[in-house]
Amino acid sequence: MFGLSVLLLLPFVLNNLAKLRGQIRLILLIAALGGWATAALVTSLAAGSVVRVMLLFYLAPVWTILEARIFPGEAFTRLRLIALSLALAGLAATLGGPEIFSMPLSGVDALALSSGLAFAFNNVALRVGHGLPDTVRAMAINAGCALISFGFVCREVKPMRTLDAMQMGILFAPGLFRVLPGTLATLSRLLL
Repeated sequence: MFGLSVLLLLPFVLNNLAKLRGQIRLILLIAALGGWATAALVTSLAAGSVVRVMLLFYLAPVWTILEARIFPGEAFTRLRLIALSLALAGLAATLGGPEIFSMPLSGVDALALSSGLAFAFNNVALRVGHGLPDTVRAMAINAGCALISFGFVCREVKPMRTLDAMQMGILFAPGLFRVLPGTLATLSRLLL
């Protein structure tokens, strides 16, 4: 799904090559963070408890508050500390209170947690790259997701099935009608 959106965005990105000079590292960072955030979230949703995965992913605002303190050096305001405390308390209560410390995070939990962390860092990278065209940022995220997802698929123990034309169409349709417009809409919303 993500590979198709990359192919569709490629001509628009090629038209903006002059604007990309000196921005390659930032584009690769956006690809890695955005790709990991999406691929790790989808993979953990497929393998774990949806409620637990979503709770761990939605710690992204917590990471954003902490990142804002570390990178731009924004102060912890009282409101931010309250939000941070409530988010962590809510997570702890939902996941079992003090019992959450009695067992280590599973691999799926770590994947979900890392997806939220990558998502928060990607938001920072997108803001730094606000001068990049939306199509470039969208293609970077989707290319990163396609490559990382491919890596996850290759890591599976079961061999991949061969798909016929109908099955390929079913896979490509969400890429064309959901992933591409959704990515572009999200990017433009983040920058408002």
